Amino acid sequence: MNAIKPLKDKTNLLLTVTTLAFLTQSCGQQQDVKVTRPGQGDRQGADSISEQHQYYSPSNNETQTEYQNTLMPAPADIAPIRPVPGQAIAYDFNGTLTRESPRAGVVRLILQSSPLNTAKKVRVKGNLINLRSSSVKNPIEKDVLVTSGGIVDFTVQNLTANTVYRLESVSVEDISTGSQQYSSTSVRDPYFLATTDGTALSKARRRLTLEALSEAYDWDNRNYDSRKQYASGWGWCDRFYTWAASREFKVSPRYGSTYFFRDYDALGDAKRIPTMGLTENLAGDLIRYEGTSEGTHTFMIVAYDQDTKQLWTVEGNYNSRVMRSKRNINSPWMHGHLTEEQIKQ
Repeated sequence: MNAIKPLKDKTNLLLTVTTLAFLTQSCGQQQDVKVTRPGQGDRQGADSISEQHQYYSPSNNETQTEYQNTLMPAPADIAPIRPVPGQAIAYDFNGTLTRESPRAGVVRLILQSSPLNTAKKVRVKGNLINLRSSSVKNPIEKDVLVTSGGIVDFTVQNLTANTVYRLESVSVEDISTGSQQYSSTSVRDPYFLATTDGTALSKARRRLTLEALSEAYDWDNRNYDSRKQYASGWGWCDRFYTWAASREFKVSPRYGSTYFFRDYDALGDAKRIPTMGLTENLAGDLIRYEGTSEGTHTFMIVAYDQDTKQLWTVEGNYNSRVMRSKRNINSPWMHGHLTEEQIKQ
């Protein structure tokens, strides 16, 4: 096996089969774990329930080494939204990924079914929540012209920089001149906006986080694109994180997320998060825990909520899918904090 060089100027690290097994170990065995997460599909609000985790088990002829030597494709270039089955209104996160703006977030909806998709102008309503301080809900109401293809696209201004927002209780009403449709169409899923401070790191964090949240949305609607190939293999929680991060950062799916952060001296105890979260952007950061009552798992931070003292997260291989969640910070957890030098040049 060839040696893999760390991403900084350090002594070359020769990964043995034992180390590879550590990097790609399963996200734990089946067991009951107590977590606090949003309810069914993240649609019913936060509640505390007991989850039965379901994890991938390798077949008899599959080894960890074989999995480790299987390269995942990086995320594809931004592509048109795939139709969301059974929904009158779909979210298009991909269409907003490159539209960074300090203190502003982009909402992009697709009107999929009649009669709404014939509207010329609509009124969009919802409650906007700052995930770094979720106790306050700010109602928004926007009248927007509908463009070709049923696209509703608008910007929410005067937001806090380096922040992920959750837009929930979304509804769309046709207010076109002469429209006979007076009732609103509600959307069951929350939408997510993210702001930047204009720096390269802030922009990379925003794109990474929205990419991951977009995947959770697709899984909610049974719309996962299997060509992305992250939802397989031995312990694909880490596989999902490295897949999402590899668009913006130097992480390699073969290398493993934990060593990626360790090589940049960016891996620490998760107990630092409440203090760091007061001043620093944590969107896209890594959490890794091993050998705990919940087994072993890797997931992505969306935000640290200063009001509830919890993490908003997006997680691969959680109930055998990608899910949004909300968790208390536990020990011993490892926290990987993204830095500017980790960004792809």
